Amino acid sequence: MPKTKRSYPTGKFFLKYPKDFSNDALYTIFLQYTWNRNVLKKTTEIKCRVMDWNEKGFNQRGELKACYQGDAKRDNNRLQTMLNEMDARMALYAKQHPQGVGTEEFRAILDGAPLTRKDEGKDFIVYATDVMKTELSLNRIGYSVYKNTISALSIFGEFLISKKKNTCGSRSIYIGDISKALVDKYIAWRREVKNNSDATINHALTPIIKAVKRAADEGLLDSRIAAQIADNRIVVKPQSDGEEECDRYLTDEQIKQLIEYYTSCVEPRRKAYLEMFFFSYYACGLRVVDLMTLRWCDIDFKKKEIRKVMIKTSKRHIVPLIEPAISILTKWKDKHKIYVFGLLNDDFKMSDTESLYFRRNTITQNINQSLRVVGESLNLNFPLTMHVARHSFAVHALNNKVDMSVVSRLLGHSSTTVTEKVYAKFLPETLASEVEKLPFDSLL
Repeated sequence: MPKTKRSYPTGKFFLKYPKDFSNDALYTIFLQYTWNRNVLKKTTEIKCRVMDWNEKGFNQRGELKACYQGDAKRDNNRLQTMLNEMDARMALYAKQHPQGVGTEEFRAILDGAPLTRKDEGKDFIVYATDVMKTELSLNRIGYSVYKNTISALSIFGEFLISKKKNTCGSRSIYIGDISKALVDKYIAWRREVKNNSDATINHALTPIIKAVKRAADEGLLDSRIAAQIADNRIVVKPQSDGEEECDRYLTDEQIKQLIEYYTSCVEPRRKAYLEMFFFSYYACGLRVVDLMTLRWCDIDFKKKEIRKVMIKTSKRHIVPLIEPAISILTKWKDKHKIYVFGLLNDDFKMSDTESLYFRRNTITQNINQSLRVVGESLNLNFPLTMHVARHSFAVHALNNKVDMSVVSRLLGHSSTTVTEKVYAKFLPETLASEVEKLPFDSLL
């Protein structure tokens, strides 16, 4: 059978002396490791003569002979203890980093650097469970959702065992070992082994995505890895411009019901999200990513308009502001210094597109979770999301005889064709009124 390659180096001692050594001179004993063709050395600070050294002793790892002028037994014990402790440190670090450890990391260990990990050696499943407990305590999720996420994490542990990816304990993994590739395998495993639907898999990914996002915020995980994992949700329905579900819009009556719900709402966080929803509706269907990046410097209260570069199109866009939108802005005027709705920290850099992408996903998910509860209370036959505000504005405008080209410009679409493709078939009121204008003669 071929030998299994060790995932970490083991050491041995050697006596460093020149070719023309002196029989009476004392030379230093070094502890040496070889890894990836690199030789790593560390002095033991013990010296001896060449004749006192036995390189074949201690199982071919080197030891002092009995003729050694010092205390051979004592110093050999010192050497062997040093080697065993260093081997153990190497083995532990390799176990904590099963995806591979480089020479520089082992050199740092040899130099006495502490065994530290960016993730502080934390158990991912335990960490993810704590994140979901926090979500429950803050009323961001219900108890049934919490129980479902705990069950999903248990199944994730089952997956780790089956694929021998359990690097932390018997059925978990260190936070630092989570990766997009691992989550991809988990998705495939849920499909092939558990026969789960895409919707079920998306629910199962929720605690993982929330945990990696929190880990990135706390500096336990690289933000790029967290962003890649957050993007692993399965798109159940193909989307081309994010507008396909435009049949999900609120009628005028439903808007009134939503306003009544907002008026009586006593939960501050949900009330704030509803204000953002209404602002998007009144501000010509402003996309959620433009809502979260809206700055006070983008708003001209005198001209009653927003002037900002839209994130999706990278084009400067003008959004006229009507009184209901201005009224909402007034409520938020003194709450945040730079970003209107405080969805981004004031020191957030807009040039960091990767972080913006990650934050957009997380913020949208958090807002939509809260809005869905509202939608269920109103007995809507579709999930209430931030994008519903955009669709509602478009349909409301078109049904009130605003020209298609004008609506297209207000929405910030790349062309009128996009608007027509998305909304035309959902405009029975407009189409009916146009047909009535045709000069048909009655046959009766």
